Amino acid sequence: MKKLTASQLIGQRGEFLVAERAMAIGFAFDVRSRLETGVDGMLELRDPKTGRMLAQWIGAQVKTTESGTYSREDDRGFDYLSFPKI
Repeated sequence: MKKLTASQLIGQRGEFLVAERAMAIGFAFDVRSRLETGVDGMLELRDPKTGRMLAQWIGAQVKTTESGTYSREDDRGFDYLSFPKI
């Protein structure tokens, strides 16, 4: 029998939240397939005045927790250190 874990549900909810926030500021968020290896989705940038898509992308890795805070997090935001692949 297959199972759907709480972790899987929380992760999916995080991706939906990122998509909603991206659309709220006028970007598109394209979720990657389940075969992703670090990039959960792509933000496509858009000119907010004209609506024209800019053909510029930002790869996003979504980190979701059910409770608690990230290190260096407060009410104004958080810092998340990302290392580029070399």
